[in-house]
Amino acid sequence: MSSLSAEERDRTAWEELFQDAGRVLGTSQPAARHLLVGLVREPAIGAAFLFRLSSRFHRRGWPFLSTLATRLNLAFHGCQIHCRARIGPGLLLPHPCGVVVGSGVEVGSEATLFQNVTLGTRSFLGGDYPRLGNQVMVFPNSVVIGSVRLGDGCRVGAGSVVLHDVPEGVTVAGAPAVPLGRSAGQTLSEFSRGQ
Repeated sequence: MSSLSAEERDRTAWEELFQDAGRVLGTSQPAARHLLVGLVREPAIGAAFLFRLSSRFHRRGWPFLSTLATRLNLAFHGCQIHCRARIGPGLLLPHPCGVVVGSGVEVGSEATLFQNVTLGTRSFLGGDYPRLGNQVMVFPNSVVIGSVRLGDGCRVGAGSVVLHDVPEGVTVAGAPAVPLGRSAGQTLSEFSRGQ
């Protein structure tokens, strides 16, 4: 996996958490007291907080604390996001139960992942993880696996299985996923090539 960008190194855990909480609370600058109340009341904020915590512990070389934060996220929210996953600020997990994000996954800023979303590899030994752009929304019960790329502003419909790259701003649905509004027989790989 590539090293952290300068922007990622400069962002503090608190900045990321405030941006995550701001999306849940509907404000760009939540007050600290709103954040504390939100950690208890809103599973979306709690799940994002525990992921950010586990990620920071991992980066500092504290594997026990990183694993503990990951396990707490699983126990409290049913959410399993690997500490090595790279997720930009503004993460929104409206219903975090069942969300699984693998170790090599990269997600841009302002992503929304609904319940039972899986972002992972195609095999146990594989290193082929998905990369999602900014402002990507993945609806419930969807699976994005393998080294696929989802461009900025993509939408993945509920219950979809994404196996191919999705261009910027395109909405896909189905198993396997195909672009909405296209001919029924056109696959994502054909769509990406412009056929």
